[in-house]
Amino acid sequence: MKILFIGNSKTYRQNFPGIFKRIVEATGQEIYIDKATKPGASLTELYKEPETLEKIKSEEWDYVVIQERTIKALQEDTSEFQEGANSICNKIIENNPETKIIYNAVGVHCDFNLEEYETTNKHYEQMARMTNGVVTYSGNTFINFHSKFPDIELYEDNQHPTLVGAYLSACCLYDTIYKKPSSEVQYYDVLNPKIAIDLQKVADETMLDIQRKDNERE
Repeated sequence: MKILFIGNSKTYRQNFPGIFKRIVEATGQEIYIDKATKPGASLTELYKEPETLEKIKSEEWDYVVIQERTIKALQEDTSEFQEGANSICNKIIENNPETKIIYNAVGVHCDFNLEEYETTNKHYEQMARMTNGVVTYSGNTFINFHSKFPDIELYEDNQHPTLVGAYLSACCLYDTIYKKPSSEVQYYDVLNPKIAIDLQKVADETMLDIQRKDNERE
């Protein structure tokens, strides 16, 4: 399995890709990851970075996980989001038509404004339909976990995840790619195992509920 991560600090802070890699490795599977990231960058800006195109061309990726800058994913005018997603996805498919595209609909802000999270999800879903991708709903898992465990910090500042938040996102991505519950994997990183198990359960419940609703619509 080869996976490339493209995004900004919400992708690389707390080494979210590395946590995901270690979860997969704990199951005995081999995985290679790389990332093309830049602080505060939108997809349009990342597309213009030589490193992004070099990384896309460097392997025949099985998956590419894409994350847009929060403000671009949230605003009603999605033209720049659309431009960046289209440009990057065209290069991905040009490099390997079999690559699957995943949009990481990350959490918005630490105030857990449900309307903002729903707007972000809607825009990520639009991009996924446009580029034949799927969405992993990290933001939904943040909302659901916060409602059950409000005293556990998911953000270290107004918008970047703590290690707990990064682990939660990694569990969400595991569920999305492997379509198996992350709770089957006994890997907790450096977290308190009880907290990690609660994170796994919320990720599994959230993603299984979304997958069930998607199946009902088909």
